[in-house]
Parts: sequence; structure tokens; C-alpha cells
Amino acid sequence: MLNQNTKLQIAWQKYLELHAERDKLYAEGDKLHAEGNKLRAEGDKLHAEGNKLRAEGEVLFYTAVINQYGKDAVVEFNEKGCQIESSKGVFNVDWEK
Repeated sequence: MLNQNTKLQIAWQKYLELHAERDKLYAEGDKLHAEGNKLRAEGDKLHAEGNKLRAEGEVLFYTAVINQYGKDAVVEFNEKGCQIESSKGVFNVDWEK
């Protein structure tokens, strides 16, 4: 039978092992958190670039509409493309044609 001192030593050793395992898990969690932050930053950068490209595309599109149909042109988008109404008339634009 183990004496009280031996039991305490075994318990303390187990505590140290569990503490070391916890520290390993914390370190792994910190590493994953840092990787996640890096990926989020990269995603945010790509999202911003996508927004910039979308805005540039919208400027090009609406500039072309104004140049072709006039400043009073109103664009309504639909499943197939869009309908443009202006003082020049009503025009249906099909993206697939």
C-alpha cells in the first residue's frame, strides 16, 4: 500500500503532466488563432479588391449606358439582362446575345 507522501507525489506528477498538456493545447490554439487572423486579413484584402473591381465595372457600365442612351436613362435589371428607358425609347438588353 502506498503511503500518503507517495500518493501526493503521484498526484503532483499527474498535475504536472496535465498542465504540460494544457500548455501544448493553448500553444496550438494560439497558433491556429494566428493563422485564422492571417486568413481573415487576406480575405478582407481580397474582398476589398473585389469591391473595387465591382465599382470600376459599374462606372464603366453606367458610363456606357449614358453615352448610348442619354443622361436620363433608367436601368432596371432582370433575369436575362436589363431594360433601359430613356427619352430615346425603351431598350431590352439580353446578356446572352
